[in-house]
Amino acid sequence: MASVSKPITKPPETGPLQTDAAFKRRKKLKNSLKAYLFIAPAMLFLFFFNFFPIIYAIFLSLYQRISVVKGVIPPAENFAGFANYTRLLTDPDWWNAFFNTIGYVFGSVFFGLVVALGIALLLDKVKKGKEFYRVAFFLPYVTSLVAVATVWYIIFSPYASNALVKPNPDRPGGLVNWVFAAAGIPMQRWLIDDRGIFTIIFANGGKVDWLSGLIRLLVVAALIIVAVVAYRRLNHTLGVWVSAIVGAIALLVGWTVIVELAHLFPWTGWAGGPSIAMVAITVVAVWYSLGFNIILLLAGLTNISRELYDAARIDGARGWSMLISMTIPLLSPTLFFLLIVNTISAFQAFTLFFAILPSGPTRSVQVLSTFYYEVTFKRGSGTDTAGFGYSSTIVVFMLLLIVGINQLQQRILAKRVNYD
Repeated sequence: MASVSKPITKPPETGPLQTDAAFKRRKKLKNSLKAYLFIAPAMLFLFFFNFFPIIYAIFLSLYQRISVVKGVIPPAENFAGFANYTRLLTDPDWWNAFFNTIGYVFGSVFFGLVVALGIALLLDKVKKGKEFYRVAFFLPYVTSLVAVATVWYIIFSPYASNALVKPNPDRPGGLVNWVFAAAGIPMQRWLIDDRGIFTIIFANGGKVDWLSGLIRLLVVAALIIVAVVAYRRLNHTLGVWVSAIVGAIALLVGWTVIVELAHLFPWTGWAGGPSIAMVAITVVAVWYSLGFNIILLLAGLTNISRELYDAARIDGARGWSMLISMTIPLLSPTLFFLLIVNTISAFQAFTLFFAILPSGPTRSVQVLSTFYYEVTFKRGSGTDTAGFGYSSTIVVFMLLLIVGINQLQQRILAKRVNYD
């Protein structure tokens, strides 16, 4: 019989190459373990003081009639499911605070960045005393916000008064009304006036019917534009009829939302614009954030090479064209960072509203943070704080709102940021 030869198997390599690879893996794992051990305290701190409160707030939002003296876990009979979320979405006070917050965030962030950019551009051209101006503008930012709010409360004081004399409507109190009186402008009840700024400027007898109609036309035009854009974007992928149906649905849904919101907030109220009190608080917020914004914008302007400006001037660029085409694109990383930081800070604003309004915010200046405080500590009764579950729902919505707006900002603006 012929013998069958067995295949020869190659013995596993135990040479220096395999030894070096195993040694590198063990060394990498050892270094990783060291890194994890070093960051473990910080991660535990973040979990217990950042992530755990968020998870616990989501948990509490599913309960009602929560008592703080009966333990951290509410009883099962108080489980409400999504009842708090349904209540929130149908609460006119919530929607009022929501739209007030959106207006405050837009006003404080937009005007804060625009004014800070203008001042930074002027300071960038200053040759002497630049350090003095930096300190002068930044000083209010490191001052206690309560002290700042107290000073501005005195500045916006409507009428002269003291402990023994009643307020005198004919005698100005704060600096702003004193200037108004000297200029012959009617004095205003700053910080306590709920009238819209457009109502005062344009209205006759407190009515703004023409502006209300204009806003309706603008809303309808915006909805039509959204429907047309949806149709054109989807036309090439879904076909003519499907994209037309999607555009019509978008128009119908948008109009339905506007109509429902109009029931909660009359058109005349919207047309009146932000209240005088909200405008005054926004001015304070813009002034307070100037120092931080100016310092970072000045640092960004310093990093722009002067040779680029010289080359642009040789090419004929001047003034606005140089600002729009060169300065702002090169400042885009700083502007984008400030946009994110200021937006988050504006959504979290509480101290300014609480300190500058001693009697509490009125309806026209009620923002989400003050609404949360009112629901939690004023609508409850003692230790049996019925507002904890509902206020936790407000926190969850605020978190989703801030994260959603930041993601929207990054998706829209991040592609236009120039990091080169």
